[in-house]
Amino acid sequence: MPRLSGALPALLVLLAAACATPAPPAAAPAAPPPGLTVIPATPLRPSATSTRAGVVVPTTPPTLAAPTVTPPPSATPTVMIGADGVRTWSMQRLGIAAEAIAILGNPAAPITIVEYFDFGCAACRRFHEQAFPALRREFIETGIVFYVARQLPITSRHGVLAAQAAVCATTPDGYWALHAALFREPDAWNTDAAAARARIRSAAAEAGAAVDAIDRCVADEQRFAAVEASTREAAALGVAGTPTFFINGRALLGSHPIETWRDLIAALQDPGE
Repeated sequence: MPRLSGALPALLVLLAAACATPAPPAAAPAAPPPGLTVIPATPLRPSATSTRAGVVVPTTPPTLAAPTVTPPPSATPTVMIGADGVRTWSMQRLGIAAEAIAILGNPAAPITIVEYFDFGCAACRRFHEQAFPALRREFIETGIVFYVARQLPITSRHGVLAAQAAVCATTPDGYWALHAALFREPDAWNTDAAAARARIRSAAAEAGAAVDAIDRCVADEQRFAAVEASTREAAALGVAGTPTFFINGRALLGSHPIETWRDLIAALQDPGE
């Protein structure tokens, strides 16, 4: 695998093939994480994902910066497990944690990938259909990558319902089965609420989940707090499009082929980089 040398930072901030929801700029959030460019944020509009007060998303196309992330001094990455979930060393630098169900792989893996996505985003669906299976097989299941999924329903009308349904799963296996099913009909999240709820029920059945339990969970909005927290978190990081990935703390926007992922991961594994 060739070394990427100076190409790595450029690839990690490459803006391509992503879904976004631009709007007029507003005031930037306070206290940005070290090394990151924060994009101005504003309350969600009714035509976006929710009318609930206080939910904010970035509003201008991103100019994401690659933060300066210093690896831990030892060869074994530091992992913290707390009430809010798992934090690898790069996640600690970003100030984020992983929900217990929406993860894959070993938290002690040398590379952490955090993805912000929307079930109604065509680029997100393309990534999960085309590149993710090989990424999972070659790097997650082999202990090289710890993978974290974070909800960011900003590009589809009812993507927030799909996001709530996903985090209504009770186990990682249940989450990823439901995750795959919710992606199969992305148009459902851009129609009306009744059609979206009907698709959630059919997706739950396809995933082997308890359909009535998922339906009740979404109707009672038991998991909206988790979706809201993930949305606020993304705003603080300057994320304005989906999918956006943080690879050991560096940002990559858009859907890219598995060849790009292989090169990026090889470069991070190369001690000369």
